[in-house]
Amino acid sequence: MKRIASWFAAGVVVVGLVVGLVWQLHSDGKISYHRSSVAVASYESASSDARALVLSTAMLAGGDKDVTARVVSESSSRVVVAMSYQRFECNGCARTAEGFIVPVPVHLRAPLAGRTVVDRLTGRPVKYATRP
Repeated sequence: MKRIASWFAAGVVVVGLVVGLVWQLHSDGKISYHRSSVAVASYESASSDARALVLSTAMLAGGDKDVTARVVSESSSRVVVAMSYQRFECNGCARTAEGFIVPVPVHLRAPLAGRTVVDRLTGRPVKYATRP
């Protein structure tokens, strides 16, 4: 009887390990990307085109990608802009991250000419980038 109990206990342990391993492999390692908004940190004029701006955002990314920018609306007094990126998600994956500035060009219908650039996400004016 002891021998059967020992084999049964060993069988339960093996089945538990296999089920745990299958569960771990099934739930972890699934990679997906979700589009998320990100605040615009600054803007600067593109030297080659009076109707072009370069928007920048600071990102801390470990697998995030595809940063995009767009002009949401233009009026005589302001230009509303938005930036977004694809956020990397991986259940259980180890991620390393690095910080960097991402510049993305956008094109206006008319030159900026003193209009205020406003971030759609925060509703605040975006500062002009100053280079040291």
